[in-house]
Amino acid sequence: MKQKGIDNIDILYNNVLEMGAHIHVCETSAQLFGIDCKELKGSEFIDRCGVTTLLSNSLKGKITLFI
Repeated sequence: MKQKGIDNIDILYNNVLEMGAHIHVCETSAQLFGIDCKELKGSEFIDRCGVTTLLSNSLKGKITLFI
């Protein structure tokens, strides 16, 4: 990311939180990657959900980023 002039993930994540975004995380994917959403900064803004709910929320949102 540095080579491409893109801020690191911590800066991007903080910017998203400062903008007031609400984050939906697929619980299955989080478990697969060993991520505990409760430990993430701003966890009160993170909605843990299943894949069906995640996709449904994505259809309703203005912007969706799937990683």
